[in-house]
Amino acid sequence: MRRFKLSDRQYALLKELDFSDLGQSIVFSDEDRSISVEDFSLFLTVFTEEIVGRGMDENQEECTEYGRELYAIYDELVYRCRLEKEERHG
Repeated sequence: MRRFKLSDRQYALLKELDFSDLGQSIVFSDEDRSISVEDFSLFLTVFTEEIVGRGMDENQEECTEYGRELYAIYDELVYRCRLEKEERHG
């Protein structure tokens, strides 16, 4: 399971999203504002659906400010995973 510590804002934004499709494979920890994700690929898929559903304008042509914030979190989590993988494989 991958664990990500988040800023207050990032954590609050993620808590607003609907990750119910993930069931028990995502755990939010209010104590230290972190999430633990069992299936990272599925998490990214659901996260992308949430960004498209909530972070685009009504014509689905432009990303809203909210959507840009979500994309920034998405990009940061993917970047952290890449760094972690590189560190493990030297």
